Amino acid sequence: MAWAIASRGKNLLTASRRLVAAPLRSLTLKLTLAFALVGLIGVLLVTLMIALRTRAEFNRFLSTRDQTILLDALRDYYAKQGGWQGVEGMLAENPQLLFYSRSIALADAQGTIVLGHPIIRANKQLSSEQIGQSTPVQVNDQLAGYMLVLNRSAGLGGAGGPAPPEIAFLQRVTWASAISGLFAVLIAVLLGVLLARSLTRPIRELTLATQAMAGGQLDQQVVVRSRDDIGVLAASFNH
Repeated sequence: MAWAIASRGKNLLTASRRLVAAPLRSLTLKLTLAFALVGLIGVLLVTLMIALRTRAEFNRFLSTRDQTILLDALRDYYAKQGGWQGVEGMLAENPQLLFYSRSIALADAQGTIVLGHPIIRANKQLSSEQIGQSTPVQVNDQLAGYMLVLNRSAGLGGAGGPAPPEIAFLQRVTWASAISGLFAVLIAVLLGVLLARSLTRPIRELTLATQAMAGGQLDQQVVVRSRDDIGVLAASFNH
């Protein structure tokens, strides 16, 4: 009889370990993965929004600054030369001005393109709408031409060599956002593991108690740590 009871208790102990311990590990893993996924999605969304907003605001700042520098250079050139002949060569001699000029088209006072762009070729005529969107180039209170900003991204590729300081800055900001996001994900995973363990601790104690009971130790009690479903389960077990 004693042998049968011991054998039965051993079988119950084995079954308890198989049926309870495996779901426990599964629950911990699922909770950890859930927290990690939520943290990853949140970080990616925040990083994407910050990157897009930073790029948009920085491009706006660069556009305003570049237009001012380029407009002043064009005014000085027209005042010295009395026309736009050779303006492309002047811009090519200055890498900074050349970079700025890749996003604009320049027309004379009659609206004829003298400095073309991939979107608008030279010798074409600006439409009335395009003239309305252009910045007048005034020299000595007289209209010398129109500067039409078309697409800043056309000048981002360059023709080899190091990236302009503005583009390098944006690249560094992007990398910094990505690295910060990775650290945030690691922290989220760590917190998820700690939280998952705290949630599964009462279940682990119940598992050990049921295993002890299956081994013949019937005077088992567990600590009721909360009033949620797991706490109710622990109280029911003690009762």
